[in-house]
This record gives sequence, structure tokens and C-alpha cells, in this order.
Amino acid sequence: MRGFMAAVFVACALSNAGCTSGFETESAFAEEGYLCDAESAAEWQAAVDACRAAYEDDQSCLGVISFRGTLQEVEVVMDAQLEATNFQNVIRTNLTLSRVSVALTGFAPYFGFELTLDSIGGPIPSNAAWPLDVGATVDGDMRYDDDAVHAAMRLSAGTDSSDLNFVSGTVDVEAQARDEIAGRFSLVGFREGNAIDGCFHAFDPDPTTRLETVSP
Repeated sequence: MRGFMAAVFVACALSNAGCTSGFETESAFAEEGYLCDAESAAEWQAAVDACRAAYEDDQSCLGVISFRGTLQEVEVVMDAQLEATNFQNVIRTNLTLSRVSVALTGFAPYFGFELTLDSIGGPIPSNAAWPLDVGATVDGDMRYDDDAVHAAMRLSAGTDSSDLNFVSGTVDVEAQARDEIAGRFSLVGFREGNAIDGCFHAFDPDPTTRLETVSP
């Protein structure tokens, strides 16, 4: 499963496009930081506060994200503003608002990514912790109330892409509003060499909202 990431790096080396000092993965990722640990709490909060101010001013910032780990056996670390977000909300049959899914799109050195979290659930708005485990929802009618969440990531470079499905791990939602979500994640893929830890704080100025449908 190392194929896509390896191919991206080889193409970068051959073309010298988007590479730092020819082709040096360490130097490119060395310019990135992991902002989700306790030592970086102040820097992460400053990034969130700056993004929120820009979002409230002119929507020029849609969120920030940082993660580290391995993707297809390649070590990665990054922190960046999100380039695009897509929130899906649902009005429950009891007239409360809940979260269906979020898609967070950004760029790391050498590749783009879209992290998707589905079947999030939880009340909106809320600042209460909403801990979730990565896995299948046992009862579809409970997908917004149980503690299961689906997680996947699409990697892209040029016209090429590769999809990763995470099969275990956790997503800890820390706060939710109609157009905002914050949380942390620890995700593990089916194949060895796909495991990342990270955090995010994202905004969507125009989330999609639909009515809940319940099976008869």
C-alpha cells in the first residue's frame, strides 16, 4: 500500500516540482509542526483564534488542522489552514440539530488530502465532549446517538488519488455549532503503515441541512 505515496515522491524527485532542495522529504516536513500536544497548546490556540477572526471578518479562513504519523508507510507531519470544508447537518425528528458528517480539505507537503468523518452525531450547539470510536454503526437509526464514527482520507497529487479507510481509533469532538466543529483524532488504517494522530478546528459558512428520515 505504499504505492501512491511512493509514486508521488518519485514524481516529485524527477520533476523537482514542489520539492525542497531537490527531493528531500525530511526538509519539507521539517518546516511543518505538530500542534496537538500539550507543549504546543498556546500555538494551536493562537492559530484557532486567528482563523476564527478571519472567518468572522470575511470567511478567508475555513479552519486549521495538524497531524502526524504514517500514510502508506511514509512518515508525515503537517499543520495548515484548511482549503475547503463541507458540513452535513440533520434536523432530527425531535426538532434538534445534529451532525451527519464533515469533510476537511487541505494540503501537506507533496500531496493534498480530504479527511472525512461520517455519522458523527451529537447535539448542536454543544461544548460538551462527544467521544467516538471508529467503526461500523450497529443500528442505522442510532447513527446520530451512538459512539461510532466512520473515518476516511483521500490523498491526491495532480490527477492521481488514493483512498484510505480507517478501521480503528478514536475521534473526540470537543465543540460543535451549526457552522463549526473542533476535535482530535487518532486513526488506524486496515493495512500497517497508516496511522495518524491530529486535531482540527473547522468552519463552514454554508453547511447543508436536511431532515432526518427514519426506517419504518
